[in-house]
This record gives sequence, structure tokens and C-alpha cells, in this order.
Amino acid sequence: MPYINVVKESIIGKLKQRVDQKCKDPFTTGKRTIQTYKAVYLGKDMPIHFKYSDCLNITFLAMLYGLGMPIMFPMAAVILQNQRLAERIQVAYNYRQPPAMDNSLSDSVLSIMKYAPLLMLFNGFWLMDNRQAFDNVWHYKDKVTENMWADHLPGYRVCQASPLFLMSMTCVALIVVQIVIPAELLLKWGFTMSQDELEVDEDLPNFFTALLLSESEKICAENR
Repeated sequence: MPYINVVKESIIGKLKQRVDQKCKDPFTTGKRTIQTYKAVYLGKDMPIHFKYSDCLNITFLAMLYGLGMPIMFPMAAVILQNQRLAERIQVAYNYRQPPAMDNSLSDSVLSIMKYAPLLMLFNGFWLMDNRQAFDNVWHYKDKVTENMWADHLPGYRVCQASPLFLMSMTCVALIVVQIVIPAELLLKWGFTMSQDELEVDEDLPNFFTALLLSESEKICAENR
């Protein structure tokens, strides 16, 4: 589907431009205002919020059901890689230049993403504790329409699911600590990383020293 969108957007964009040029000189246009001209030749805006939601959807589904269906992990990796490649092509050739954004959207997505492993641990514990699958527990049924009693009830027993249960409880405790205890105290006690900006000296010369004379003349001409 991502590659279908790439081909579709490319073909539709080129067709609109050819119709505007009337299949003649590429410097010919039938538009009368700069806004309508840009609407044809600049392409569509990048729906970055939809792209983030797709990534979250794929990641949470893979984490939630991955231990029961392990093929979902490589499938999610292939899907995300395909989407990344398709979006790079779209940004380079079909979309408008994305607006300058800060890191607030990325930080919001990361704050949501940290709950995906927690879902994997809890649901994985429930899947690995299935007694019909791992202990061969079964019961007779009086009628075909009845469901077999699974003996799979909430509880704890030492089995192959125990590490998942212990890790999930540890993660829950850490999240509760982060919510209850202020971040300043955690930083003071050494349990979290500093949020200060890192100043990196790239050993670059002064801008006006490194700027070529031809480039400076071009900047001045553009300004004029």
C-alpha cells in the first residue's frame, strides 16, 4: 500500500501539471494567481500526524499479540521499513517541504510508545500461562456446543510465564515511581538523566569567514 500511494501521487501530480501546461512548453501555465499555481506544482502537505498514528498502531499490535504470533515482529519490522522508504520518496518528490517543527510531537509519541512493552509483558504472561497449550489440561464436554473449561484463571504459579510476570510488575513499579516522585528528586538521586541541552563544539569557523564570496553575493542578490 505505501508504494501504491507513491505511484498514485506521482501520476496524479504529473497529470495535473501536464493539463495546466496543455502538453506544451513546461514554462507555460494557465493559472492566473500564484496560489493556484502553487497548488498544482508544490504537491500536497505531508500528513505527519497520520504517519505517527500508523507507526503507533503497528507497534502496539505487534507488541500486544507478538508472543502468541511471533511472525508479527518481523512483519511489523518490514511494514515500518517499507513505510519509511515510501515516505522518504514522497517527501523528496511529491510532498511539499514539511514545516519546521520542534520535538514536542516526537516526545509525545515516545511517551505513548513506552507502554507498548508493558502490554507485551502482561498479555505475554497471560498467553504463556495457558494451561491447555503448555500443560495439556483438558475436560470432557457433554455437548458439542459447550466450550471446554480452560482452568485458566487470574493467579500466579511458578512456570514458563513467571519471568514475564516479574518483569511486568517491575515496570509497573517504575512507572508508579516516576508518576508519584517528582522528576527533580529523581534527578537529584541519580535515577534519571539530565534534560539540559548539550553544547557541542564542532570546531567550525565563523559564518562570514567560511562563506564563499559567490555565495555571499547570491544571498545579497536574493535579499535585494
